[in-house]
Amino acid sequence: MVFTDSTMTRTLALRLLALILLLALFLRLWGVFYGLPYTYILDETFLVNHALAFGTGDLNPHFFEWPGSLLMYALFLLYGVYFVAGLVFGIFSSTESFALRIISDPTHIYLIGRVGMALISVATVYLTYEAGRLYFDRRTGVIAALFMACSPLLSGVSHFVLTDTPLVLAVIGGLVVMHGIVESGSLRSYVLSGAVIGLGASIKYNAAALVIPIAVAHALHLYKSRPTIREALLHRGPLLAAVALPVAFFMGCPYALIDFHSFLADVMHQFSRVNQIGNIGAEHSSTLLFYVRSFAEGVGTAAAVASGAGVAYLIARRRPVEAMAPLSFTVAYFAYISTLMVGIDKYLAPAIPPALVIGAHLLSDIYGRFCSGSRVVRGAAAALLVLMAAEPLYDSVHIDATLSREDTRTMAKEWIESNISSGTKIAIDAGRFDIAKLSPPIAEDEESLRRTYIEGYRETGNRFLQTEKSSLAKRYELQRKVHYPVRYSIERIVISSDGAYDPGLTLRGLIAKGVEYAVVSSFAYEGYESEAYRRNHPEAAEHYSSFYHDLDKTCDLVKVFPALPEERQGPTIKIYRLPLAPQ
Repeated sequence: MVFTDSTMTRTLALRLLALILLLALFLRLWGVFYGLPYTYILDETFLVNHALAFGTGDLNPHFFEWPGSLLMYALFLLYGVYFVAGLVFGIFSSTESFALRIISDPTHIYLIGRVGMALISVATVYLTYEAGRLYFDRRTGVIAALFMACSPLLSGVSHFVLTDTPLVLAVIGGLVVMHGIVESGSLRSYVLSGAVIGLGASIKYNAAALVIPIAVAHALHLYKSRPTIREALLHRGPLLAAVALPVAFFMGCPYALIDFHSFLADVMHQFSRVNQIGNIGAEHSSTLLFYVRSFAEGVGTAAAVASGAGVAYLIARRRPVEAMAPLSFTVAYFAYISTLMVGIDKYLAPAIPPALVIGAHLLSDIYGRFCSGSRVVRGAAAALLVLMAAEPLYDSVHIDATLSREDTRTMAKEWIESNISSGTKIAIDAGRFDIAKLSPPIAEDEESLRRTYIEGYRETGNRFLQTEKSSLAKRYELQRKVHYPVRYSIERIVISSDGAYDPGLTLRGLIAKGVEYAVVSSFAYEGYESEAYRRNHPEAAEHYSSFYHDLDKTCDLVKVFPALPEERQGPTIKIYRLPLAPQ
């Protein structure tokens, strides 16, 4: 027996939901200024920069690995409104003044996106309530919304402009819409479901997994309505969903069709990366165990146990039959990501809302069976629920507190600029273009900028860099015009995410180039030391590990900014003084 809404009135449910939504908003806005004006999240920087680059008139993202296109276009519209408002009120005098302000201090641009992400994440909490209410009852919806609001994984990710937050919205929104297929088989529900899947996939391909629950929802509708074989075969719903899906996808990611060759190449590369190539810091001895641990950490131990038990409970009981739709997505999605070579905790995000709804259903059922008697028993059950939510709430508060403090990379930047003279040649752990992903975001001198933005794309066969050369050249010109009181000559120690490595990178080589200091990040050197990276990329691991060991043995360690996860964000940053080159 499934206990109905008679055990929780609509008024009480909405009052509790309002409090939960306020809690969710608080947790997602606290710490929203993290890092600014510096940007330490590479994917966030990528999305924001691409959205701004659309202002040049080229709406082709030239990148389809996520793809992120719909989010980029939405950001572009928001930034366009902000730019026009800035022109009207005299904040900007031209597109160039707008661009220079963003490069010198992008705080305002990032806050627009981050606040938007926080609001989207709060909307997912509400839709999780709706999913729980529709598939089960109001009490289930309230419990699931509480766990969603407190989730440290979802709350943490929503502080940044990333594809994962709108992806979660698409998943739980799709499951809410699919309830209409199960209940009534309305053609509108099929069209909306297909459109949501298509739009979600134009943000991140993972949303395509929603084809599983829509197929299950259609089968459940046929099971409940008992049509004739002819009626079942002629049902227009699946066809309408099949048409709506690609139409919506190409609306959100039009250049997947216009530039189909690049689209196909990027999709194949992304598939290869997560299945065969790997990524430094994201390879594990067992991806399945990694995701089991990440789920417990991401929603809280008690909620994770309830979700796992709820899945088993639903499978065993096979009712309510409507719930097989969210159940099918949860099980299939978790099973798929557990087979990948790359494991990143945020990949779990789409599975969290339906999993929490299923876990909340179990808790609601237990309450209805055993705790609906005296007021004392009900109070004790409510206290137990609050206790279950206390762990993830504490973790979310802790993350927000660390986000509100200075990152180790900011601290290291300030020390470098106060203690190392402008113009000094520094070797630093970095990406091909981005430094802040790994290390202190110190400013480069003109020659370093030229090597990075003008020569950098020529030294690689990367198709994306070749198509972006005009944009990189524009960025080079703008960077030259920004006034930085201190600039350095930079030698990049480019991180090897996929096992490719630079055999020319040696301590002796850096000394010969006149490098005086080396700034290294634990985000790099600890990744090379990991068991999984050594197993999958032994040559790269040996090469880079030897380089960092040479630094330790040969150079003077002049300053360390240790990673203290309990207090602040960021890697350990080590700053070495290199020996002088022999005369």
